[in-house]
Amino acid sequence: MKLMASAIKPGMVICIKRNGKWNDYCLVTAISGYSEIEYTHLDYQDSYGGLLIGSIKRDEVVKVMAGKERKLIISKIKDDVFRNLHDIENVIDTIRLIEAMGKQ
Repeated sequence: MKLMASAIKPGMVICIKRNGKWNDYCLVTAISGYSEIEYTHLDYQDSYGGLLIGSIKRDEVVKVMAGKERKLIISKIKDDVFRNLHDIENVIDTIRLIEAMGKQ
């Protein structure tokens, strides 16, 4: 199903053609804006990097993934996040250690 960017909602898995060359799949988590839609998302190819911010013109057409494709993409994103949970916990622990050491 194809929609205008202004119609995307949180929870949708969308596909945007980047540079006319490759498809960029992402799970939208939040949106804002009117003429230029800004959206926070987890990227299918780089979901372990955390939430990212993207923007798209309101009248651009995006493909919305549904059914088995949507489930597969969400499953892949979830697997990537859980696989790298240990790294994220290490970063949090390091930040807490630095805070505990005080200002230098």
